[in-house]
This record gives sequence, C-alpha cells and structure tokens, in this order.
Amino acid sequence: MENKIVAQVDDRKITLEDVKKALVYSPKEHQEALKTIDGKKGLLNQMVIQEMVYLNAIEKKYDQEEAFITEMENLKAVKLKEYGINKILNGVELTEEEIRVFYDGHKESFKTEETARASHILVDSEEEAEKLLKEIKEGKDFAKTAEVYSKCPSKANGGDLGFFSRGKMVPEFEEAALNLNPGEISGIVKTQFGYHIVKLIEKKEPENLKYEQVRNKISDYLLGQKRNVAFSQKTEELRKQYKIEVNDELLNEI
Repeated sequence: MENKIVAQVDDRKITLEDVKKALVYSPKEHQEALKTIDGKKGLLNQMVIQEMVYLNAIEKKYDQEEAFITEMENLKAVKLKEYGINKILNGVELTEEEIRVFYDGHKESFKTEETARASHILVDSEEEAEKLLKEIKEGKDFAKTAEVYSKCPSKANGGDLGFFSRGKMVPEFEEAALNLNPGEISGIVKTQFGYHIVKLIEKKEPENLKYEQVRNKISDYLLGQKRNVAFSQKTEELRKQYKIEVNDELLNEI
C-alpha cells in the first residue's frame, strides 16, 4: 500500500509512516498529549521545521564545514565500533544440544524451593498463648481464635500467611512451621514479635523443574558465556595484530 504523504518541504516528503515512527519514539512524558489531534499537529509542525532546517543547512553548505565533517567522522567511529562488536557477538551460535547437556548436568540447580503455607496466632504474652493453645487443643477453631485474639494483620484471614519459602520468616517461626506436618499445630513459639501458635496448612517439597521451564534461562546464560569467550578471544587476536602503546600514569591527570 502506498505510503501517504502528510507534508512536503520542497522535495523532502514526510509520510504517514514517518509520523507514526516519531510518535512511537517520542518521550514517554509526551505520549499522552500526542494522542490528541492538536498534539499530532504539533509533532508534524516540528518535523516540518526540521526539514526546513535541513534544507537550509544544505543550502549553506554546512555539511562541507570542517567542524561538521569532524563530528560525522567521530560519530562514524562510534557507530562502527558498535557494529564491529555486534558482528563478533552475533556470530556466536548455540545449539539445542548444548542447552540440553547443560540442563542434564545441572538438574540440582533447577529446583523449586521448599515452601509452606501456615496460619498463626500472635499474642503479646506467653500466658495468653498457652491459654489459647489449650483451648485449641480442646477443640476451639484455630481460624476463629486468630480472628479474635491475634495481633497480626493476618487475623483478617484467620491467621493465614499464605505460602512462604526459607529465609522469608524470622528463623524461630520458620523452623517451627517447616518442622510440622500439614494439619499439625506447634507449641508456643517466641520471636521478636511476640508469642506465636503456628498451624501448618500445606507444604510443598522441592521439585525438579522441567527442561521446558528453564530452557530459555539456560540459553540466555550459555549464549552470554559463549559471547564473552568469543569476544575475549577476538580481542586477544587483535592485540597481536595491532601495535598498542599505553601510558597509565597520565590517568592521574584526570
């Protein structure tokens, strides 16, 4: 489909596609304003101004001035360095077999964490905790007891803290919870927050992740490693190819 011309400055054409690209690459803080017709007209006006400035610069032969030529050479050098690095890195390939071999050799590294889901009742004194624990053992509902007596915000959920893994809770609480079997209730557990009664709801043991679950992660890792090696090898080759002189002492003048 023919790309429609939105504006033209002499022979310089601004197409609908040009405007769309300009909209996409505009700063985020301007995106909302550019959704309006006035915003789009303002953007188009700026693009027209740029074309006028370009034509005027050509007319004035600014592109032949030494300062501009030097600036373009510097820009060319920067871009050529980036392009050269990308040529080295993009030349590195990774096979499916390499990814699979790494997975098979590191299965222990690809495991889910041990997690537990527990409820608790938190009170300020050991005496109160002992009283509540006795009542629960005698048949009082754990969740309802938590709703009435617990000092933790989890009381709104009957004391349910949801799932957590090792390192997420204070050590004393974590140790008590993970040593229970589902449905069991702990004794009194003292932490820096007070006195807890813990009930384990569910426990998930560590499981090996399937190849498909970690394949992309392994690929990214191995590709990065191979690219680092390839880049190091190439730069070592180049060191032998070119004469390099370095005066580190001049760095002290910076």
